[in-house]
Amino acid sequence: MKPLAMKTAGIAMPAAKGDDTGWRGLNRYTLRFSGAPHEAAYRDARRPAELRYTRTVLVLVFLVTLIVIPLDLRLFPSDMRPLLFLGHGVEISVIGALFGISFVPYFRDRHMAVMTMLAVFFATIYAVWNVLFAAPDIYVAGGVLVIVAIYVLLPFDFVRGAAAGVGCSALYLGIIRLAHPMHSLPFLTLSFFMAIGNAIGGVSLYHTERLRRLDFANQRKIDAQRGRYRDLLARILPQSIGDRLQQGETGLADRFDEVTMLFADLVGFTSTSARHAPEQVLAFLDRIFATFDGLVEKYGVEKIKTNGDAYMVASGVPTIRPDHAAAVADLALDMLAAVEFIQPLDGEVRLRIGISSGPVVAGVIGDKRFGYDLWGDTVNIASRMESFGVPGRIQVRGDVPPPRGPLRLRSTRRYRDQRKRADADMVPARMQGRFYAAGTENSLMRPFR
Repeated sequence: MKPLAMKTAGIAMPAAKGDDTGWRGLNRYTLRFSGAPHEAAYRDARRPAELRYTRTVLVLVFLVTLIVIPLDLRLFPSDMRPLLFLGHGVEISVIGALFGISFVPYFRDRHMAVMTMLAVFFATIYAVWNVLFAAPDIYVAGGVLVIVAIYVLLPFDFVRGAAAGVGCSALYLGIIRLAHPMHSLPFLTLSFFMAIGNAIGGVSLYHTERLRRLDFANQRKIDAQRGRYRDLLARILPQSIGDRLQQGETGLADRFDEVTMLFADLVGFTSTSARHAPEQVLAFLDRIFATFDGLVEKYGVEKIKTNGDAYMVASGVPTIRPDHAAAVADLALDMLAAVEFIQPLDGEVRLRIGISSGPVVAGVIGDKRFGYDLWGDTVNIASRMESFGVPGRIQVRGDVPPPRGPLRLRSTRRYRDQRKRADADMVPARMQGRFYAAGTENSLMRPFR
């Protein structure tokens, strides 16, 4: 025996947004995601935050520069003040220019270039600054702070950060060595400290970037799972009800005054299924219900549930609509036609439908296996219309508006004589004498005989 293919009403479950197969690993050296689309998604997600951080860093550097100016004026001789003001003026101008560039659309998407220019500028200006002012050798070691800032303050990823740190270190040391000759020991000491700064900064940035990327990947996996959950929830509950549940509402229950209920049952299916292979039975029932699901979507009504070979539909819940009865009646006609068209099981199965309109109470029941259900006389009467109807016909409560053409009513007495079950519990007195039935020949409503 072949294994049964499990499907949901003949429709495969859609894949949630965000395939998680590309998030399984990072390149050990570059910390890039294995899939190019996932790497691009990460960069797109990080870009707005990095751009905001870039502007924040520029403002912070501007404020630090303003604080350093009085300190430099006290540390250096008074005859150097014009050069100090000139140098700091250049710094402030460059910072302001970079801040303005960050708002230009071309550079807004290239904020890493802005940060690279900032790092190169300060490495250069700091080295030149010390050369011009003939600062003491130990003061030259302050260039290490530039390297630390590259790894700590600037929003570089690991590869760009490491490249900027090493490159600025080489630039700084080269300028110092060429324009301000130092003894070998102090220069080696400076080089050592800058190398240590790059090593510590690189390790810190590596782990920070790795954790940031893993967090992003895990969040995308969570989003994918939430997408699958929302897809599953949409197949169990009406969309508006599912949205309310996701927003944290509990004890969902609503009263609706104008609703039309439809119950449909495959008459003869139980006996027929016993004479056929399970695969044939499942394929037939799956095809029937998949067709019904398509018709439900076509007419914009709500499938409430299935129970064995029975199918339950409501119109006017949870979204109120004035044409609730007409939509269900048209749906019923198409359901009858569909069953007549799909008849592979010896032609022995026929559809019996009951319809009723009126008020209902609707809500979500259950905790772990919840479902959207309806209660009230309208639901009970629609069920009775179906169970005491005739195969191939639509048994309708008399006050349901006809969808197509005039209808001939039949009396409750004849209904009671034929079924002998139409007592007050099943059919309220206010509804007596108001029943009719319909068939589907040539898509016209026909009286019950």
